[in-house]
Amino acid sequence: QDRSTTPACDAEQVVPPTTSKGGCNDEETSKEFEVKISRTDFIANTGGDVPATATFLNSPAKTLGALLDASTGSTIFVSEVYDGDCPVAVYNRTAPPERQLKVSDFIVEVNEHRGNMTVMMQEMHLNRTLTLRVTRALEYEISVRKRNTLGCSI
Repeated sequence: QDRSTTPACDAEQVVPPTTSKGGCNDEETSKEFEVKISRTDFIANTGGDVPATATFLNSPAKTLGALLDASTGSTIFVSEVYDGDCPVAVYNRTAPPERQLKVSDFIVEVNEHRGNMTVMMQEMHLNRTLTLRVTRALEYEISVRKRNTLGCSI
């Protein structure tokens, strides 16, 4: 019997939602959008602002206001977004909801650098002004009727 045409399980049809959990429609969420943020890092007794490179002890989460996960390989996953006076929160207060940086977003480009995680993370650490290209994650619900097995080992 040809396995390529016989499904391993009886799955219902997957239908994408008309809106994502964030309330934006699929057309808006599948496109990239731009987020521009600037941070002002201050070190006491220096007389003012200094470049972000001088504050190497501060993490991007602390200086930007978002916890980022670079383990995906080619994009940066936004794990947490903080409130307060941090640059991401300040940006989010003025941006429309569909353009705010949110948990589960993916940063696909940093200051025109894309696809090279090392360079993208260096840009995040070394530059005070950041232009990010972001995509929003889409969530789908899939119903599977289990027979004897799901066809994979979980």
